[in-house]
Amino acid sequence: KHGQIYHSSSEAILNEVAKKLHEKFEFDPVERERFLQYVRRYSTLVVPQTIVVPALRDPIDLHIFATAVAAKAHLIITTDSDLLVLKRFKKIGIIHPKTLRWTFPK
Repeated sequence: KHGQIYHSSSEAILNEVAKKLHEKFEFDPVERERFLQYVRRYSTLVVPQTIVVPALRDPIDLHIFATAVAAKAHLIITTDSDLLVLKRFKKIGIIHPKTLRWTFPK
């Protein structure tokens, strides 16, 4: 629907988030699981499609695009410079969270 935002994810993305929360941000296991449950509750989980992204600098990031395609996403919001450098994949925009201010003005 026009004017609404939906969040989609996959188990592969949630596993990556869990790993980052543990290794980079040293989240306590209980808090980490609470956060992941919250994301699961408010997200549509999809099964990533098998795709090819020839311009991808880091093949580990392929699951991000595979999830976005499966979710029929319009936008990927990330801080990953390997993804941001592409700016677009098919018809899916790729932006930094700071760009949301200009993407969705009040």
